[in-house]
Amino acid sequence: MNLIDDPWIPIRRASGHETLIAPWQITESADPIIALAAPRPDFNGALLQFLIGVLQIACPPESDDKWEQWLENPPSPASLKQHFEPFADSFNLMGNSPLFMQAFEPLNGDEKPIANLLIDAPGAQTLKQNADHFIKRGGIKKLCPCCAATALFTLQTNAPAGGAGHRTSLRGGGPLSTLIALDPAGSQLDNTLWRACWLNVLEKSVIGGLGDGTPKKPEATFPWLAATRTSEAKTGQDTTPLDGHPLQMYWGMPRRIHLNWQTTEDGRCDLCNRASNQLVSDYITQNYGINYNGAWVHPLSPHVANKEGGLLPQHAQPGGLSYRHWLGLVWSANRKIDNRHRWSAPFSLTGNCLRNNFACTPSATTWTT
Repeated sequence: MNLIDDPWIPIRRASGHETLIAPWQITESADPIIALAAPRPDFNGALLQFLIGVLQIACPPESDDKWEQWLENPPSPASLKQHFEPFADSFNLMGNSPLFMQAFEPLNGDEKPIANLLIDAPGAQTLKQNADHFIKRGGIKKLCPCCAATALFTLQTNAPAGGAGHRTSLRGGGPLSTLIALDPAGSQLDNTLWRACWLNVLEKSVIGGLGDGTPKKPEATFPWLAATRTSEAKTGQDTTPLDGHPLQMYWGMPRRIHLNWQTTEDGRCDLCNRASNQLVSDYITQNYGINYNGAWVHPLSPHVANKEGGLLPQHAQPGGLSYRHWLGLVWSANRKIDNRHRWSAPFSLTGNCLRNNFACTPSATTWTT
């Protein structure tokens, strides 16, 4: 299964019909695609970021005019497929290594039930103390390839602390993802899934300004294409923006995982209920994967300035988001670094939205896991 070429992303069309598509089909005009339709809200949030990431690597706009042109008049599916195809070999989910978001090297780790890929799965200590009162064990035993791929990407993108050496995501555990969306009350454009993604794609020059954007080997963007930069206490190393391309922020891989495709079975997926002859029930994981550190500035997260003047990705707070957080999450006209919650990435994209009266609402949709 290839995550560029094959249909695996659950969507809903304007007619209400739900089906699976390949990423390049997102601009189909007959019965347009208006939303994702995954069985879990965190999957919808992750899949939106997956599509944004694919667009960012495959066809970043060279200019404001190009970005505006594609926002109003999306490229054809055939054109998108042509843009995506050079990256397809990096998106194989099963088969011979390298495999999407799975460690390049053999692992000598623990076998885990597939349900442990889910962000809200009870941990080992919870199970030991018989404290899984709200999210019960045993509910998810088998996943189809579509749900397994989404669960894997969701975990790698949002990875919480998971015990000794099980690293958190590039933005830390449970980051906020704040996306730009069309305002359905004020926009003259149809609110399609394509526009939900394209609104959050940055110009090529902007991405280059978020780190060392000079050309590098593919593994600088897709870390599963080479041996993992492990992070053991004495022999390992941290991974900073100098050790990768800025685009790796969309494809961070803190966990060392191998999905077990050797013992699949037939049946129905415990999440989406689709029939599959490749249901996966377990995976192998080993600790001390990639430990992201340093001044990574993820374009899809708001950041807060620390006392040293650096920027830290914003996380959900125990008391939730209140009014004092709102202005910084949606806009920051003052470029001075201070201690207020604020966006840190340059906003040529947001400027487009406001300058050209597309009636966009920055930060209309926020996910946290």
